[in-house]
Amino acid sequence: MSAVLLAMSFLFAAGAPTATPFAREPWCWDVRGAITVSFSAGDCASVVGLCTQGVIDADGFLEGTTRYTATGIGGGVAGETSIVTPPAEPPSTWTYAGELLVTTALGTLRMNDVGVLDTAHGLFTELDRVLDGTGLYEGATGTLYMFGTTYPDGSGFEGDVRGRLCLPTAPPPKAKARGGKELQPHAT
Repeated sequence: MSAVLLAMSFLFAAGAPTATPFAREPWCWDVRGAITVSFSAGDCASVVGLCTQGVIDADGFLEGTTRYTATGIGGGVAGETSIVTPPAEPPSTWTYAGELLVTTALGTLRMNDVGVLDTAHGLFTELDRVLDGTGLYEGATGTLYMFGTTYPDGSGFEGDVRGRLCLPTAPPPKAKARGGKELQPHAT
């Protein structure tokens, strides 16, 4: 028995990871939903003049409004012949990066957003990595993927939202999926 205690003392002294009593596991869910946005010229603080505002309707607690502020753009919109070097993509394919805020009744989720827009075919795809949040989203982690089509008149776009979000603690009671089914947590 003393050999076991001696070994455990050595592990703890050496900095072995320990479990915190009563520590909660994060609560994670697979996000599925839709986003609809319009380009916004008014009240746009973007250094490149690109902002959007819209609505997101996704599983769980991600239902609310969106606000995007671009911090950079590339491709034909910025005068580049291609978004890659050597030029292998037409100037009609643009790139963008910025901040996406999703505001719900339970708090705000802030994400780093980077995307590709094919203006010739009216298609987009985005990667949104959670940075931080307020309210329910404080301490949240995860990544969302958005993809879809632009409106023919160029006023905005609509698409699908997929991904996974995690909250540091259990959610409020009765988290619902879009179809009304109660969400079940997933292991992290």
